[in-house]
Amino acid sequence: MAPHDEHDFVDREYEKAQGTAWSEPERLAVDSDASSMATAGSAREQLDAKFGSTQQRLLALKQEQEKLESERVALEELRRRRSEYVRGRDEMIGHLTRGISLLEEAQEDARRNGIAMGESIEDFRNHLDKVSALSESEWEEAHLQRELTRSLTTIENARKEWLIAISRFPILSTKQGEDLKEPQDMTRKGAGGSIHPWTSLSTWQMTRMGLALTWPLVVTLLLTSMVLIALWIRMGQ
Repeated sequence: MAPHDEHDFVDREYEKAQGTAWSEPERLAVDSDASSMATAGSAREQLDAKFGSTQQRLLALKQEQEKLESERVALEELRRRRSEYVRGRDEMIGHLTRGISLLEEAQEDARRNGIAMGESIEDFRNHLDKVSALSESEWEEAHLQRELTRSLTTIENARKEWLIAISRFPILSTKQGEDLKEPQDMTRKGAGGSIHPWTSLSTWQMTRMGLALTWPLVVTLLLTSMVLIALWIRMGQ
């Protein structure tokens, strides 16, 4: 098309319209870009929504895990307490059953020991009365040997009872009880409750006791000597 002369009429509005009009391919391309942009925006929104949903699910799972962990701890504590209950119950049943048996046996032994102790106490009182009643001031010199024999027998009987009681009752195994095992260490228990050893006797008392113990032997020897002398004289005649 030949160029217009400057004096020719030109429709400028038409040319402007022609210059701004898009071809069909161009319009399609523009529409495609707009659709792609809309699709990209929709995908981003979907991804954000999926991410948020996933976060919510994770939070719910975490809460559920904490709940399950709390239940597990509670069950562990319950199991521990039940085990403690079973163990404690069996343990205390065993201890209490054994304790009842031992205490009943000890109670029976104590009852028997109580009876035996009562009998020994009564025997001790009888012997105490007898030994306390001994008093050499009341002895007659003519019957000194008989009084000594009777008194020593009384003391010896009391000592035997004491030693028997020591073997039955360990509480009596004291130094005093051991001393009573030696007859020469103790003689009698006076009315005032004090114990008099032989060494506490005076010389006169010891002499009287010596004479009382030896004069029968001396008399026997004298009589025997007199008989032998008489027989010897008769045989000499």
